Amino acid sequence: MIELLLMSYKFKHAVLGGTFDHFHAGHKHFIRAAFERSGKVTIGLTIDEFSRNKLFAYSIEDYKTRETCLKSFLNDNNLSGRYHIIRIKDAYGTSITDRNIDAIFVTSHGLRNAKIINKKRQELGFSNLYIYKVGYLRGPDRKIISSTRIRAGEIDRTGKPYNSLFEKTLTLPASPAGGPTSLKSLTKNTPSGKLIKKTSKLKTAAKNARLIISVGDIVSENLVKIGRQADVSIVDLKTRRGKILNPTALKGETIVVRNDAGSINFQAVKAYIKSLKISGKRVVKVDGEEDLLALPATLLAPLGSLVLYGMPNKGVVVVEVNEEKKEEVSRLLKKLSYLKNAI
Repeated sequence: MIELLLMSYKFKHAVLGGTFDHFHAGHKHFIRAAFERSGKVTIGLTIDEFSRNKLFAYSIEDYKTRETCLKSFLNDNNLSGRYHIIRIKDAYGTSITDRNIDAIFVTSHGLRNAKIINKKRQELGFSNLYIYKVGYLRGPDRKIISSTRIRAGEIDRTGKPYNSLFEKTLTLPASPAGGPTSLKSLTKNTPSGKLIKKTSKLKTAAKNARLIISVGDIVSENLVKIGRQADVSIVDLKTRRGKILNPTALKGETIVVRNDAGSINFQAVKAYIKSLKISGKRVVKVDGEEDLLALPATLLAPLGSLVLYGMPNKGVVVVEVNEEKKEEVSRLLKKLSYLKNAI
């Protein structure tokens, strides 16, 4: 019965391969295309060493994590018994050793390798594989959903762009009672992280960081003092005591932008996004107030980054940027939008 079912597919045995890092909607789309047309599918999963030259390689998940996510998807979709996962360290896998394979599924990115595989199969006396090209899945912004964009901090695993939460200026609404705003009392305005009170511990936290974003003048200046200026420093050149900090303390390309007190201006978010794409040290100088920019700083930062912001009279909060932190910030921003409309 099973053999008869498998014979009903266009291909008897297909292959596909990939890193499948931060397993996302595009991966699901690609794999479903193969199983909809193939009785059996061998999936080549790249070993960790194969991904060292990819963008933001430091935040690529390890093999075991990627394999677990892949298996979960396959088993949840009742594909158990129809797949085989193999470790691959090159572009070939079993495609040049198994005569029974009759198709290979690729995206545009893998088309060249598929042609190389067929050339190698011809040399070995094997039949050519049918090359089935699967179109990319695109997100709401019409851009391709990719692991690179997830690692870069641009989108979540469904393809939703994080910057869509900032299409309009967000402003903290005043409380009906005239006291602290509802958002302030509920969330403190900022993502949670590890509180550091000593300069020595700040130096330790910053030592091996791949990318540091600092929000606030004092924390930005303290990083300079310990010899590790943030890669992106977001400052307004004043403190709560009114003191203007030394504007020459921070080195690097400077972007000047307006951000009103108690707000997250769309233009300020765009300036921050621009700064992330510049190499070397960057300074986002805010005309107004930078406090709330810790939210977009975290939400739009590459995975694995550190966002540091000051907590008055307490110390420095260090936020390790991961998908969970991005989700936390997303909830805060959605709450802000709700409160703005409700009050």
